[in-house]
Amino acid sequence: MKFYKELTSVSFPEDDWEKTFEKKLRKRRGLVLFASLLAAFGLYYGIFLLHQWFRSGFYFVLPLSGLFLHAWMILLVHEGAHRNLTRSSFDRWILNGASALVFLPFYGEPFRKIHLYHHAHTNQPDDPLWPEWKKNLFQSRRRLYVFVELLPLFSSVAAILFRERGPILKKKQSPANFHSRIRSILFLCFSFSISILLYLEWNPNPWFIFGSFLFANVWGSLRHWCEHTGVRADLESNTFFFPLGMGIGNHETHHADPSLSWISLSLGLRRRIKTTTIGNCIRGIWSNPRHIHYES
Repeated sequence: MKFYKELTSVSFPEDDWEKTFEKKLRKRRGLVLFASLLAAFGLYYGIFLLHQWFRSGFYFVLPLSGLFLHAWMILLVHEGAHRNLTRSSFDRWILNGASALVFLPFYGEPFRKIHLYHHAHTNQPDDPLWPEWKKNLFQSRRRLYVFVELLPLFSSVAAILFRERGPILKKKQSPANFHSRIRSILFLCFSFSISILLYLEWNPNPWFIFGSFLFANVWGSLRHWCEHTGVRADLESNTFFFPLGMGIGNHETHHADPSLSWISLSLGLRRRIKTTTIGNCIRGIWSNPRHIHYES
């Protein structure tokens, strides 16, 4: 607590507050990882409690469990993709293990690849999160686009399956031992997920899992719209508040420097002027023809 007060009381330059804070934060080795795992434990335990309530008939907890799941994915999978947890290749194990813990054993590794490519080509024609078919749907049949985006994992899976059509495959050949290591990671993650389903005492309810995925996808779609859509053509992404956003709302800063941890982004978000809100994005996506997806 003393260290936190020490850091946050310092008057950093507003333009690069997060960057200066991050440098001081990283001087305490392992602090970011410890804080991330502690927060992740809280989220996972929260999902466990909501599962117990669901089994008791409180089905209305699904939006909240979806929000917790969404936050879990930002905290460990998204941050791991940017190596913001340990600053090492061990983050790859963490993000894949985190995916396996929520029964998505084959999600983490493709997400890492697609997401990093998205950062390199944000809003451009070869951005895997904004392909031509999605752009055309957004422009011509907006409400159908909204429906498609709300289908669980549809956009993520489509980005992975159709990536071969773009230049994303133009890469150097990786050594055989590298591919062997990736296969080992995925096999272990798959085994981990199956073990949880078969042997854990809490015996996860399949409807709770499906409902949580459904609402996690809803939250993820809302977040994506807040990040990359609006009425200002001069922006690449927005700055906004998002519940349990783990700093992701500080998105313009995140795109400017993806190496900033969720802790720095969360604290910096409080100092940044917000350029949109969830309500504005929902109204704009649904009924405002001037509401656009940002272009680079």
